[in-house]
Amino acid sequence: MTNSAGKRTRIEKNGAVAHLILDDTEKKVNTLGKELLEELNLRLDSLEKDDTVKAVVIRSAKPSVFIAGADIAEIQAIALVKDEGAGGREASRVGHELMNRIEDYLKPIVAGIHGSCLGGGLELAIACHGRVASNDPATKLGLPELKLGIVPGFGGTWRLPRLLGFVRGMTAILTSKNFDGKSALRQGLVDDVCFKEQLPQVAQELALKLTDAKGIAAIKANRKKTRPLLERIMGLPVLKDFAASRARAEVIKKTGGAYPAPFRLIDLVSNGWGGSRSKAMSAEAAALGSTMSTRVCANLIKLFFLSQDAKKQSNGVKGTRIESAGIVGSGLMGSGIAVALTDRAKVKTLLKDTDTAVLGRALKKAWGLGRKRVERRQVEEVEAIRRFNLLSAGTNYGGFQRAQLVIEAVPEIMDLKRKVFSELETVVNSDAIIASNTSSLPITKLAEGSARPERFIGMHFFMPAEIMPLVEVIPGAKTSPQTIATIIELTLAMDKVPVVVKDCPGFLVNRVLAAYALEAGQLVEEGVPAGKVDLAAESFGLPMGPIRLIAEVGVEVMRKVLHQIQDAYGKNMAAPTWIGRDNLAEAFAKGKNGKWKVNGEIISGWVGKADPLMSQDDIQDRLYTALLNESVRCLEENVVASPGLLDLAMVYGIGFPPHRGGPMSEADFRGIAEVVKRANELAGKYGARLAPPALLTKMAANNSVFYPTKERS
Repeated sequence: MTNSAGKRTRIEKNGAVAHLILDDTEKKVNTLGKELLEELNLRLDSLEKDDTVKAVVIRSAKPSVFIAGADIAEIQAIALVKDEGAGGREASRVGHELMNRIEDYLKPIVAGIHGSCLGGGLELAIACHGRVASNDPATKLGLPELKLGIVPGFGGTWRLPRLLGFVRGMTAILTSKNFDGKSALRQGLVDDVCFKEQLPQVAQELALKLTDAKGIAAIKANRKKTRPLLERIMGLPVLKDFAASRARAEVIKKTGGAYPAPFRLIDLVSNGWGGSRSKAMSAEAAALGSTMSTRVCANLIKLFFLSQDAKKQSNGVKGTRIESAGIVGSGLMGSGIAVALTDRAKVKTLLKDTDTAVLGRALKKAWGLGRKRVERRQVEEVEAIRRFNLLSAGTNYGGFQRAQLVIEAVPEIMDLKRKVFSELETVVNSDAIIASNTSSLPITKLAEGSARPERFIGMHFFMPAEIMPLVEVIPGAKTSPQTIATIIELTLAMDKVPVVVKDCPGFLVNRVLAAYALEAGQLVEEGVPAGKVDLAAESFGLPMGPIRLIAEVGVEVMRKVLHQIQDAYGKNMAAPTWIGRDNLAEAFAKGKNGKWKVNGEIISGWVGKADPLMSQDDIQDRLYTALLNESVRCLEENVVASPGLLDLAMVYGIGFPPHRGGPMSEADFRGIAEVVKRANELAGKYGARLAPPALLTKMAANNSVFYPTKERS
């Protein structure tokens, strides 16, 4: 075997096959940036001239990454230039040149894929003549560009549907679906699957097979078998147009039409089907340029980088890897946390509750969620069973002495929680961390009397805990930096986003949510129909209206939290009387689909008459102003470290529309001076609680923003 090394790639020859190894020496992962594109072209130049090379294998030396995608920093830099999409079109053109060259290369090229093969990485792989993937859990293939508000720009909108079929290909891009090695083989995305240790040899064998006409014919026949007859029929013109129309309707239903990229994607796939490559590439470049120029793209990229920043909140302190945990309380929250620990972080977990029936439901829930993942082919049967077996349950503390972390998830009653902590002090190891999942009770107060206050912390999950991505990390007065770092690392291991917040009533998210929900309640108090308030919030982009949210969280739970936060910050929040009614639950009922419905007729009998001139814009402005003002007060009081982390918490905690970037990004977009002006107008008409906080007024006077120019949307 002979070697030739470069800065981002090297060539290793094995007989008649050259292995082009991707290994960026300056980064932990390979990304398809400008420099790698240039180096790959140079490598192809040399291999093209080398008569001893009959075939090429492209693979990675990184332990769990083939190519992680395009360089997102480069995408952001291009997107921030106001050039009407010219930068995006040029980037796409450069990518197309390489991918087309690979596709047209006279010597067969095979992608040997182990680890993440996403975005531009998959576009490179599907431009190759063949693909082999490892069956390792680290291997994921997909085109997630829509998550950044853009369309794939290196030929993926044309090539992926041709491999998978019209509907499957379009759906895979629309849903940002990731395929593991085995599912990629079933779908026809790759030609073979093997153990990662076998990948160089299996990829080489496929490359040599592609040098022979019989081998090429056999591989094409195998690919055809993976495409069902129905999928082939759906490519016919009439059915294709019908499928595209259905896809557009589904996008509108899910997003309200706020994201332009999915519509451009549908048009690209539909119009490119059956057409020429050059025409499809030209259209794709234009679509990439236009979507990169949108505010949606700028905000989604910003949120991506904020998510990366959230990983750095430990400030360099190293935490302890958690391998065993206990949970006290196995209700909806406790069982959800247990699933997150076992299914995502692979942590051995003990679930404790005094009620065996509740424990049974928790285990059934964990098993059922695992079965769903198997049915959806998101995980193999053996792996699902292995993860479920990490969970055990009981009515006592047996085994808790081996837990490195115990999370309390009992009801929001101070005395009950303190009783649990007192019991745990006598059971768990002296170096174990104790965490409370309280949603509003002070962590420092809960830690009073603890023999380990430095290892006591708040860990606030959101319902449903197995799904919602945010975890508020709340240090008490004496919590150690290592404890904070450990919880941040565990949160990341659960594929969740940690945000460290100050120990204060309501912490961050529930405090801001309360201001928003109470203003919604005040609108209803003034006679605005509950359905109209919810519709205004949903039209703004929130996943659920605030009145229905009261029912989903639970009337008594929500009322208790609202009252706690009102007591702490009452002068800045509305105080609608109808939410305090003893018969409040009568206004909410579950429909046949299991979702809560609001009975506006009952509520209308409790409240006043609406202002007939109040528009949807007025309702949205009141809700947004209440939410923004409380967010700004949280910054004033250092409840959260930065506007970016606050935006991240609002997007992942309450579902603030991602395309708007968060309340602080939205304020920058509207203009701080305009936001202050509108808040003063609303305060004059509806109450002083809506007046802008001092920080916001000062920012307007100084013409300042929450994000510097280079990060603004």
